[in-house]
Amino acid sequence: MRPNEAKHVQTILASLPSEAVNPCLNIGSSTAHFRTVEQPHVDLLVFRPLRERGVRILNIDMKEEEGVDLVGDVLDLAFQEQLRALHPRLVMCCNLLEHLVDPGAFADACASIVEPEGLLLVTGPYSYPYHLDPIDTLYRPAPDEIRRLFPDFTCLQEAVVSDSTYLDDLLSQYTLPELIRLLTRHVLSFPYLLLADFERFKARYHRYFWLFRPYSSTVVLLRRPAYG
Repeated sequence: MRPNEAKHVQTILASLPSEAVNPCLNIGSSTAHFRTVEQPHVDLLVFRPLRERGVRILNIDMKEEEGVDLVGDVLDLAFQEQLRALHPRLVMCCNLLEHLVDPGAFADACASIVEPEGLLLVTGPYSYPYHLDPIDTLYRPAPDEIRRLFPDFTCLQEAVVSDSTYLDDLLSQYTLPELIRLLTRHVLSFPYLLLADFERFKARYHRYFWLFRPYSSTVVLLRRPAYG
């Protein structure tokens, strides 16, 4: 999740009463280390304010790691029943759809999990480089494409949120000498990775298309109807 995306999600959640988002299922949550250390803005801006409001957050992922409360595959019918039994008022699916072979099936599963009249918050990259986790299908949906995944839901808010560039990220992470060394390594390893590991090659060099243009993310808030 990009920082500006997290800020936008924070603004959306702050506008909703606590009872409308409690409990909250965070599907594809990754680990506590990811949310608090690798991308600290995720916990700081999105989840900490919810906890401070007394919202119960359950982190869900397929890997059994620290910070994952429930381990399972959302496409598994038995696991779906387990999640429905929690009566979630808010289901969050952030930056996950591009890593799925069948985002439509996953969307149907999420739609069936959230309580009637409950909320579904979906985000994903709109303009963003290739990134493996463990795959990237290059699915980069606009808000209307997200809406079409949930045809029975009402769209409450939607946006495409702009963020920094790859150059901004590099300058914030490295000193000038470190940056020169990094770029030198990337230049020297270019032919080797191109021939030896094309997936890693794409994951490393595709981002240079965003050296001067900003990343952006799609954010959509939907409400499930009272029926069905």
